[in-house]
Amino acid sequence: MAAAQSPVSRYVPWVLPWDDAAASSLSVPAWLERPWLKDGKIVRLTVGPDGHLSADGRRARLFGVNLCFGACFPEKVDSEKIASRMAKFGINCVRFHHMDNRRFPDGILDPAFPDSRHLSPEALDRLDYLIFCLTQHGIYANINLLVSRKFTSRDGLPASIDGLDWKDSHIPGFFLPEHLSLQKEYARELLTHRNPYTGLTFAEDPAVAIVEINNENGLLCAWYSGGLDRVPEELKRPLADRWNRWLMQRYRDTAGLEKAWKTLSASAGEELLKNGNFADGQQSWTFERHSGAEASFSASGGIATVQVTKPGTASWHVQMTQRGIAVQAGAPYTLSFVARADREQTITVLLSQARAPWRNLGFSETVAVGPTPKRFTFVFAPSESEVESRLVFSGMGTQQASYSFSSVSLASGGRIGLGEQERVEDRSVALFSRGARGRTQEAVSDWMEFLAEVEDTYWAQMYRFLKEDLGVKGLVVGTAAAFSTVSAMAKLDAVDTHSYWQHPSFPGRPWDPVVWNVGNKTMVNENGGTLPGIFFRRAAGKPHLCTEYNHPAPNTFSAEAFLLLAAYAALQDTDGIFAFTYSHRTSAWDQRKIPNFFDIDQHPGKMATFPAAAALFLRADVSPAREELRISLARREELDARYGKGRGQISALTKGVPPEICLVHRVALEIDGKPAQTGEIPAVSSREIVSDTGQLRWTKDEKGRGMVTCFSPRSRMVVGYCGGKTVDLGGIRCSVGSTMQDGWVVIALTCLEGAFDRGRLLITCLGSCENTEMGWKNPERTTVGKDWGKPPSLVEAVAVGMTVPSAGARVWALDEKGQRKGELTVSRAGTGSSFTLSPEWNTVWYEVELP
Repeated sequence: MAAAQSPVSRYVPWVLPWDDAAASSLSVPAWLERPWLKDGKIVRLTVGPDGHLSADGRRARLFGVNLCFGACFPEKVDSEKIASRMAKFGINCVRFHHMDNRRFPDGILDPAFPDSRHLSPEALDRLDYLIFCLTQHGIYANINLLVSRKFTSRDGLPASIDGLDWKDSHIPGFFLPEHLSLQKEYARELLTHRNPYTGLTFAEDPAVAIVEINNENGLLCAWYSGGLDRVPEELKRPLADRWNRWLMQRYRDTAGLEKAWKTLSASAGEELLKNGNFADGQQSWTFERHSGAEASFSASGGIATVQVTKPGTASWHVQMTQRGIAVQAGAPYTLSFVARADREQTITVLLSQARAPWRNLGFSETVAVGPTPKRFTFVFAPSESEVESRLVFSGMGTQQASYSFSSVSLASGGRIGLGEQERVEDRSVALFSRGARGRTQEAVSDWMEFLAEVEDTYWAQMYRFLKEDLGVKGLVVGTAAAFSTVSAMAKLDAVDTHSYWQHPSFPGRPWDPVVWNVGNKTMVNENGGTLPGIFFRRAAGKPHLCTEYNHPAPNTFSAEAFLLLAAYAALQDTDGIFAFTYSHRTSAWDQRKIPNFFDIDQHPGKMATFPAAAALFLRADVSPAREELRISLARREELDARYGKGRGQISALTKGVPPEICLVHRVALEIDGKPAQTGEIPAVSSREIVSDTGQLRWTKDEKGRGMVTCFSPRSRMVVGYCGGKTVDLGGIRCSVGSTMQDGWVVIALTCLEGAFDRGRLLITCLGSCENTEMGWKNPERTTVGKDWGKPPSLVEAVAVGMTVPSAGARVWALDEKGQRKGELTVSRAGTGSSFTLSPEWNTVWYEVELP
């Protein structure tokens, strides 16, 4: 059958009612077995002997969403509607997130008090009622404790904490006893109060499946990212005392510590830079502009000036360098310079190879600069010898600003290891700053080991408090594994992860509602995209979760998000996946358009694919991979990887596993160096990646355009570039017409009853999504600023000719509630039937009966 050419695809209005719970052809509870319900009541989740979630002895999975801020506290009249709609779309768990940031009605804090220690009775009542309503529909709760609460002196903490932003105000909680007491107080108030609608506390309620201790936080991560440096010394005194006691116990005296850290001290040597004082203007310096960035470079009077007039899209798109510098591994070097900017900015200075692969040589610092000139001095030891290195001043590529540099010097000599004035006997060994300036690798190794022990103690204390003192019956998780070590998280009940495809970026002010970008790209062109970041952090023998995932709006390819996640999460035998987020809104549920980056409740493409995604994952229509790669990962390797490569590398990628492996086999980490159960890691093709079950294929055409297909007994799917082609989905032929995005389309076929040769099917078919009159600011469609458009939301209804293996097929177009609204014309095609999905039906859903 030739590809369907008429009618062509086009945008149609498509609004999914916010309060729809009416029974229809696509209502997930009507066709999905739910093992977590017994006699109409929700069953407590446990961890089975196989390391997976279990409900009453049967395997259970969580297909969830987040609620944030005021959305956790809707009006009671709305709670039943929200719960009913969630159940209809297959949702079986809600993660209650960002409750602790604001005062009621936008948060759980009591507006009658100036501190963050009092919970609003009305907020609790609304939360209680919502959880009760969710429970009635078989939907679990995942309650987060510390997310975005701002700790202040009003909470009884030292006044110096008031100068920190909310995220940095969490860092002292890992080592400051008063801070930890506040976290425990909040947990006690929330988890032990009795819900009048269920008669149970959250601690004992089987519907509270998970309690999360601390969102996206870790002490090692805080140090590596520079957050620990921003914490006032007053708050860090307990940590400094603990650090010196730790060193004293290990090395006994300063002499032993100096020897262990291989302290080196060398007098100042030759100057390695030429024209560091810019007396000869720009001589010996190279100025670089990339990817359309426009900037000028000038030097006079001993000052070099960089004027950025048109930013690029990455910080390195404007940089100043000097090449030809020879350095020796392990030898001390001292870099100093004076820098300023006409406004508050950050710059990055680093030493790297001056040739491919441009490897960093163990020194990279990001510093804050402003209108007042500031001198910076760093002592470091290169990680390897290099005869042709380069000094780089970078980080200037994303803002219109003026920068100046003077008195730049790089000379051999300096002291690294233990400082001259530091003595362990009098507890004067300083805490390490970000980058461990002036420290040897041996010193850094000790520092990271110490921080890891402090962090581990925090997780263990909170876990015991929740389980033993409060009696929490549900699973307790720590934080997303990228923000801690997998080994630390594996000591708790489950390992969690977060991942986003094309997360919003903010070249200026963080979370600026006007100046931002979201890459308008499809993940099918990248082999696995963000999926390895999820699956490569799975710990063997522990439930694995991904509690935050999205392809943020206004990405017009975002209908792919949860189909791809669900399919490959099922392949990896994952225990739970959660969309971030269902809503941030306390009210105004009837938006009828895409409201922001993350809310999916009114996103037509994302919500429309939920029934099909629920089948792929909850029903396990995609079978777990037959083979599992067990990768041995020692704790020391985790710490070294964190320092050397950054927190994003703490996974199987650290051990050199190709990211595409997660599209073929299951992957799990054997923690603490347990022997791996697999031999050599297999190679994977970059053009056609087939799961070892044969059910999933990720392919690319000669232009590098991707397509993912699924062939399973109860689900078939194609996501990607197939316009103008005929795709055979196991006896069902789909001939796709032209589309608005170069042939890109999403087609999912889900068995509601029976099988693909005799039964009842749901077809989900669509392409691009956006709002009416969306205010695109550039041809690339990466931003709309504040102009998100108006209702109704629009979807691309795609023209697809289909042939199914049943001569008597009947097909109906479904409306936004999943109700039949019209029957399609069906033609006999040999022993099968053919019909055309047409934009004229103004829908993305169709129902097929195969007698």
